[in-house]
Amino acid sequence: MVNALIVDDNLDFSKQLINNISESMDVRICKICTNGNEVLEILKNSEIDIIILDMIMPDCDGIEVLKRLTNSQKEKYKNSIIAISGDNSFISQLVNNPLVYDFIIKGIRKEEMIYRIKRLIDYKNIEVKKKAIINELDSIGYDLGYKGTLYLIEAILQMYIKGELTIDNLQKDIYPIISKIYHKTVNNVKCNINNATEAMYYRCDSQKLKEYFNFYDDIKPTTKTVIYTVLKNIR
Repeated sequence: MVNALIVDDNLDFSKQLINNISESMDVRICKICTNGNEVLEILKNSEIDIIILDMIMPDCDGIEVLKRLTNSQKEKYKNSIIAISGDNSFISQLVNNPLVYDFIIKGIRKEEMIYRIKRLIDYKNIEVKKKAIINELDSIGYDLGYKGTLYLIEAILQMYIKGELTIDNLQKDIYPIISKIYHKTVNNVKCNINNATEAMYYRCDSQKLKEYFNFYDDIKPTTKTVIYTVLKNIR
């Protein structure tokens, strides 16, 4: 689930926004701020994924917040901020800013605002799941530098996006998607994933392998078993 920070000096607007997005989105509202200085303090210690940021606030406005983020924060919040304002003159200052995913003018239709915020939340949810997939594979010994591991990460992510818990034919339904993304043949994708799993099997402690996959014997898991187990663990 995505953790969101809402920043606006109009508390009534923030409360209404919370009601609107909480009804239909997979998001956790972690904090509400009324000024930019408060935002900068919160970001030092809180796990925030997205920021809905008002541009016009007293003392420290949204533009100043973006300028005062540290380099590591700027890297973390690329395409993670929705800028909100009642004045569209700010658009020219934000149109090429890598931190800003979208810009919303106050007063647009509620449905349009919800749609645009939901796009960011869906995008960040996929990013969060991808990180979780990487952590799972890393924990059992997959080499994250292998092409096959990269392809496997994408295969699991595609299964998550599709909402599939089971699939009959990876080579028919999933691997072609990976092949298009990386401009490789389906057979190349399959072979690289198999090689990455083979390497993982010999790197991972046998007891840890059995515990992770709930095996009784020391056997190499199939690609399907890896995908289904990781999907189960990240849901």
